[in-house]
Amino acid sequence: MKDKIFRMITVLGLLFLLYSCGNEAPVISSIKYQILIYENGSLNIGKNSIFLSVYFVLDDPNGLDDIVDVKITNSESDYSWIIPKDTLLKSSPVWDEKKYVGFSFLDYNNADSILTGDYIIEATDSVGNIADGTFFVEIAGLSSNEPYKAPQIKYHIGKVKSNEFKIIGDKYSSLEMKLLNYPKAYNGGRKKFLSGKNIIIEKEMVQPRNQISIRINQNEDENIIYFLKNFILE
Repeated sequence: MKDKIFRMITVLGLLFLLYSCGNEAPVISSIKYQILIYENGSLNIGKNSIFLSVYFVLDDPNGLDDIVDVKITNSESDYSWIIPKDTLLKSSPVWDEKKYVGFSFLDYNNADSILTGDYIIEATDSVGNIADGTFFVEIAGLSSNEPYKAPQIKYHIGKVKSNEFKIIGDKYSSLEMKLLNYPKAYNGGRKKFLSGKNIIIEKEMVQPRNQISIRINQNEDENIIYFLKNFILE
C-alpha cells in the first residue's frame, strides 16, 4: 500500500514538474521608445498628431503564440493600452540582431499629446503568467509626468534643383527619404542623409507626381521623429 502511495506521489510530482517547465513565464527586455510626430498629410488623420511608439524583446519558452496580450500603463495617470497578440506581432523589426515586437501608435487625448514619466509593460501568457518591464519617457525642459503636446512643426522642404532638395526651418540630426511610388528605390526602404546634406534623388528615379515621404530624426538617439506631409515631385 505504501509503495502504491509513494508511486502515485512520484508520478504526480513528475507531472507537476513537466507542467511547470512547459509553462514558464515570458521575459521582457531591451525596451525602446520613440515619440512620433506626424504632420497633417503624412497620415490619413486630417491633423498634426503625436504618438508614443514602444518596442521590446519578448521571450516566451512556449513561443510568442503563447502570449495573450500586452498591457502598457502610464504609472502616474494609470492610463493604459491593451495590445492584442495579433496586433503586437504584425510589426517585428530587427535591431542589433534582436527581434522586437510592439506598437507604433499609442495615442492619448485624440493624438494631441503623449504622457511622460514612468511606464510599465505587462505581457500575459495563456496560463496567466505575467512578465513586466519598465521604462521612462522624458522630454528636455518638461517636468516629469506632464503631458507633452504635439509641438509646432518648423521643418519645411526647399527645392534646390529638379532632383535636389533640402530641409529648412529647424535643426535635426539626420533624415530619411522614401519614394512612395517607386517601390524599387532603395530596396523599398529609406535612404538616409545626415544633417546639412541635401536630398539628392537619382535622375532615373525622378518621375512626375511621385510622392516623397520624409522622416526627420531630431536627435542622434532617434527617439523624437517627425514625419512631414508627403511631398509631390512636379
